[in-house]
Amino acid sequence: MASKDNTSFDDGDVPRRFANFQPSAWGDYFVSYDSNTMENQLEEKMTQKQLQKLKEEVMNMFVTMDKSSEKLRLIDSIQRLGLSHHFELEINETLQLMQSSSDDDDDIYNIALKFRLLRQEGYSISSEIFNKFINEEGEFKESIMKNKSGILSLYEASHLRMNGEYTLDQALRFTTTHLQEIAMDDSSPLVDEAKHALKWPIYKAVPRLMTKHYISVHHKDRPNSVLLTFAKLDYTTTQKLYQKELGQHARWDINCMEKLPEYMKIFYEVILKTYEEFEEDMSKDIINYAIHYAKEAFKRQCRVYFIEAKWYHEGYVPTMEEYMEVSVVSTCYYLFAPISFLGMGVAASEEAFKWIESDPMMLKASGIIGRLMNDITSHKFEQERGDVGSAVECYMKQHGVSEEETLVALENEVVRAWKDVVEDYMKSSNISKEICMRVLNLARLSDRFYKEEDGYTFADGTTKCFIASTLVDPVPI
Repeated sequence: MASKDNTSFDDGDVPRRFANFQPSAWGDYFVSYDSNTMENQLEEKMTQKQLQKLKEEVMNMFVTMDKSSEKLRLIDSIQRLGLSHHFELEINETLQLMQSSSDDDDDIYNIALKFRLLRQEGYSISSEIFNKFINEEGEFKESIMKNKSGILSLYEASHLRMNGEYTLDQALRFTTTHLQEIAMDDSSPLVDEAKHALKWPIYKAVPRLMTKHYISVHHKDRPNSVLLTFAKLDYTTTQKLYQKELGQHARWDINCMEKLPEYMKIFYEVILKTYEEFEEDMSKDIINYAIHYAKEAFKRQCRVYFIEAKWYHEGYVPTMEEYMEVSVVSTCYYLFAPISFLGMGVAASEEAFKWIESDPMMLKASGIIGRLMNDITSHKFEQERGDVGSAVECYMKQHGVSEEETLVALENEVVRAWKDVVEDYMKSSNISKEICMRVLNLARLSDRFYKEEDGYTFADGTTKCFIASTLVDPVPI
């Protein structure tokens, strides 16, 4: 029998700090969605039949289209409309042929689209493909300015740049300047697309939000297309599934309210119960290794929280190197990634968990993006409430520079981290795309949460709009 631990923790003399986070803007809003009536079941069956019919029509498009440019645009539309999971085989077969085909196309739109689609799917393609559009002075030819859609396509492609790809660095500067001009020209047919792209480039965008936006754009251009009908129906079906799951989670939280003991006990109990439920579900799929890695990630999370608490109580301002080593982990990305694998079943192999545990560059870079974007937007009010120094304070103290200079330096680090994400993604061919996407989407969430404000702390602003758009507001059928 295990001996009883008589250790007691008397923190009565230690004032407990509160972050004063805002209460949830949603309350029990999603509880009403937890419904599974006979009427809903019949509706789901009818919807699945419609989806299958539309899917077959789209699959036929891959067969009937002859031109490579047409297939590229079809794949682009499918991906933007959130339908790529239905056509993974067709997309990969097409892109494999594209990768091995010659680059004799002189249309900047098609070349940039091909480059972006191949890199997004992890296919090797050199940025030298754009050399034909550069003049003797090493600048992009002014002639491509006439192709406004091409400028937009090159802009989107340039976000998939890696370290040392100076052509793509130049492409991003060049296209950003011209897109800003288009965005200020209300007479341009691309004015809305230019504004949206400048704020939310495709590669950095949260996929479901991009889908919602592109459905509205596609609706204006081709209101009766098969793709649009398919996308609307698929989006609505998926949204209802999310709503149902949220309803179940919300009810679970409410049931736990009746247990309300002291703070630490409920925290400890909820964590243990959560992992017990995970473990029970995992055992059904005979995946006995998954929970181990998730628990180890949680232990690591607790350790860095302890270090940050120690810094706070000692009034210690760490060096930038010390701070980043700890705070990149405290973003929770090193915890969220393996936890997100738990629901993937056998698709998340033990090799995938070992890969995450090895701290791959892709994960580290995503953590850097999250940490620095968070600190840039939140450091002022966090210092006002007495938090431990952020990256801003650590950098200013270590380098003896102004806040303005510090913010520029940190923003440059975010740019470098995005390049690291792309580079490691391209090198991680032994890791499935589904696993890599879990990590990439964490970086995308940071870009969404912290681009304009601390959307995590102040969740009733842009974050509420983001959640409402994704989970509440329907698309017009």
